[in-house]
Amino acid sequence: MNPGRRAALPDLIVALEDMPPEGLERPLNLGPEALAALVAGDGEEPPSLITALTGTLRLRRLGARLEVRGSFRVEAAVACDRCLAPASAVLAGEIEESLPLAAAGRPEEADEDVLIVTDGRVDLGGLLAESFWLAWPYRFLCRPDCAGLCPTCGADLNQGACGCPPAAS
Repeated sequence: MNPGRRAALPDLIVALEDMPPEGLERPLNLGPEALAALVAGDGEEPPSLITALTGTLRLRRLGARLEVRGSFRVEAAVACDRCLAPASAVLAGEIEESLPLAAAGRPEEADEDVLIVTDGRVDLGGLLAESFWLAWPYRFLCRPDCAGLCPTCGADLNQGACGCPPAAS
C-alpha cells in the first residue's frame, strides 16, 4: 500500500518497534477534512463528508507481515443515482488484511500489495483510503421510491409531474 503523494496523518502511522507481541488496538477518529484529504485523488473533488470516520484497528505483527483487522463508520453526502439530489449515506467498512512489510526503496512486484516500512514505521493511510472507497455505495438512492428525473425536461419527478406529454407505449 503505497501512500503516493497524499500527506501522512500521524494517527495512521505505526511504529513497529512499539508494537507488543500480542498486537495493539488503535482507535480511529478522522475528521471530515482530514479524511477527505486522505481519500481524494490527484485533481479530484473530495467526497462530501458529514461526520468523522470512527472505528478501531487491531494490528499484529506476524514475522514479515502485518495483520490489520478492524471496522469503521462514516456518514457522507452522496448524490442519488436517479434524481441527483444529495442525501446522507452511512458507509461502514471492514478491514481484514495480512500484508507483507517491505523496506522503503526496495523494488517489489508491481501487482503485490505491500506496506512500506520507512524508519521503522508503517503508514496505514493508503489501506484505510482503499477500504473507504470499497465501502462507497455502487448505486445509491435517496429513498427506495425515488422517481428520478424526467428524461425529456430534467425536472425532479419527486416534486410532482413535470407537464411533459406521456411517453408513447
